[in-house]
Amino acid sequence: MTRTLVAAVFMLLPLAGCAREQIPTYPATSEQGALKVLRDRARAIHTISAQGLITLTRGDGNTVALDAVVVMQPPDRARLRAWKFGQAVFDMTLTPDGLWIIVPKNDEHRQEILAAGSSTARLTRQWLQLMTGSFDGPRLSIRRNGGTLVLSEPNDYGATMICEIDRKTLTPRRYVMKDPGGIDRFSLVLGNYAEFGGIVWPRKVQAVSESGRILVELRDVEINSDLPPGAFHPPARAEKLP
Repeated sequence: MTRTLVAAVFMLLPLAGCAREQIPTYPATSEQGALKVLRDRARAIHTISAQGLITLTRGDGNTVALDAVVVMQPPDRARLRAWKFGQAVFDMTLTPDGLWIIVPKNDEHRQEILAAGSSTARLTRQWLQLMTGSFDGPRLSIRRNGGTLVLSEPNDYGATMICEIDRKTLTPRRYVMKDPGGIDRFSLVLGNYAEFGGIVWPRKVQAVSESGRILVELRDVEINSDLPPGAFHPPARAEKLP
């Protein structure tokens, strides 16, 4: 579960819990049994595609709402294309080689979108790595806290990643990255899970970091469908960001 903190994701309204979700539940099992379910599920995910609504909120409170199409190939490839009032205003391509973005030069929100886009890329990669992580790091610990399983794993830099898992559905509900001083530096909340071809996936994701918040609400989700050729080839006019 420990990976380089380089990316992922989205501001979510408070979750109402699992009551309205039509997803499988599991009888009480051991911690190792729960981890096996999580590992098997993660290894079964190869591609994700969906449409959605994305709200980018910077640290100064400025907000941009966009309709979007999202394509992802864990653990490190993603493409996001977004529109506002029917006009394309944002195109992000994330690969292991870097991040490319297209934002119209005359868009009034250009600087906001560029700044938010860089954060989106970092958060997106982090989310993909976490959601498809193998949950088998050598320093991983797990404990029960009521109806929640709490996974914790330190990294080589003194930070600790914590994952809170709903025991009944064995779905990750919250990730938190704590710095060496115990301060939360990044949080990721997931909800509104649904089952797609036997695989459960969240349709609402909220990420909060020092640079702002990102809310994504997904629809028409497809898991492990074929992706178009060149889905992750940056467009010729895209700008590569540092």
